[in-house]
Amino acid sequence: MSRNPYEPPESKVSERASTPRYIYAWKAYFVFSVYAAIVSSVYVPTIKALSYFDVLDFAVSLTAVVGIYGFVYSVRIGNVVLWRYFFYLALIESMVFCLFLPLFGAERYGREFQFDLYYLVELSYVGIMLYALNMYAYKRPKIWKAKPR
Repeated sequence: MSRNPYEPPESKVSERASTPRYIYAWKAYFVFSVYAAIVSSVYVPTIKALSYFDVLDFAVSLTAVVGIYGFVYSVRIGNVVLWRYFFYLALIESMVFCLFLPLFGAERYGREFQFDLYYLVELSYVGIMLYALNMYAYKRPKIWKAKPR
């Protein structure tokens, strides 16, 4: 360290995109999301009484898995503006699908709503998903400033 007060201090500045904290937990969440997407891709087409909300939820969930991949592995996918708009779409859709439809007793994926462990897991999954999408769109500027691969 220099004793010259006019000389700036040395620092190690990296232009690389930073990885999220608890990277192994995020990778496990991503693997779970991919597994859930594959299982639902097989299961959803067999349901006879699908509503428009079910199809919208399915499409938003599959797109969110792509955003989670971008967040976990610090990969630029598309444009930051796209993900910022998508975050609000996912937020509104999740609130309607997970909170308002059950409140009004609407069927989801051809089944009546039941307040059980599956619903609590769904709420926690959606909360973590929205957090990851928010971090990807708003809190990771180094991902979007880095040169595309």
